[in-house]
Amino acid sequence: MNNTLEKGDILIVNRKLYKHYGIYAGNKTVIHYAALNGDFGDNICIHEAPLEQFAHEDEIIVGRFSDAFMRTHTVYSPVETVTRARSRLGERQYNLVTNN
Repeated sequence: MNNTLEKGDILIVNRKLYKHYGIYAGNKTVIHYAALNGDFGDNICIHEAPLEQFAHEDEIIVGRFSDAFMRTHTVYSPVETVTRARSRLGERQYNLVTNN
């Protein structure tokens, strides 16, 4: 699967009770909001992790935006998406409702 990933892709893995999202940053790495040793726990922050660590053993789905979403939201280029994600590395303001 990772041969078809492109920088800036929004990646989704289904963890059964929830979906976990990340931004593909290239070189088999993903920027995502999670604990350093798993999705939950101590030290939750935005960080860059190996693709395998992000996915665990779950299937990786590349997110696609609907036309309706594209008309009502700002969608950034792949380069801007990765740049914006990298600018937030280390952020520790996770909130399930307001900053997820």
